Amino acid sequence: PVILILNRGAHYANDTTLASEIRKLAPVLLEWQDACDRASIKCHLFWRTSVPGHPHCANFSAPVNDMFVMESHIENPMNYNETTWAFHWQDFKRQNELILQELENLERLRFDVIDAYHLNTLRPDGHRPQQNDCLHNCYPGKMDVYNQLLLHFLKMQRSSKDSERFAAALKRRKENAHDNQTNAS
Repeated sequence: PVILILNRGAHYANDTTLASEIRKLAPVLLEWQDACDRASIKCHLFWRTSVPGHPHCANFSAPVNDMFVMESHIENPMNYNETTWAFHWQDFKRQNELILQELENLERLRFDVIDAYHLNTLRPDGHRPQQNDCLHNCYPGKMDVYNQLLLHFLKMQRSSKDSERFAAALKRRKENAHDNQTNAS
């Protein structure tokens, strides 16, 4: 692949386990980037931050343009019951920062961040409260902006020469696969 978009999802792991998993992933990402460099292909790695749910999302009918207010709402234990507290939405901000720090510690790793956390934290109004779901969003919705951000990053970083090199590498790969299939027959 020439583009990787990674995210841990809304599945909680304690900080130690999460950091360990990112460190295990690091050599794979570095090898992928090295392979891209050896092939003279401009590859892109993106980390998309994780998005917490919004406790009591049915109480919101519009965006909230104050990050402090929304983060305080998400971090307040009084806004949770025993079930929703177990989702660890209150930990997403800290764990996003932990992951980004682990990735930044890899000096050779080149990556960009698609910051879904800040984008979505201010939008408690886009959930499906009628389905008792304050994590997932309605479609179309705020998650569609991720594609716009990705396209923006790619347009900023890619040239027509990059596209030509990619097309040539893809053609070579197809030819090699065809030759290997012919030789195997």
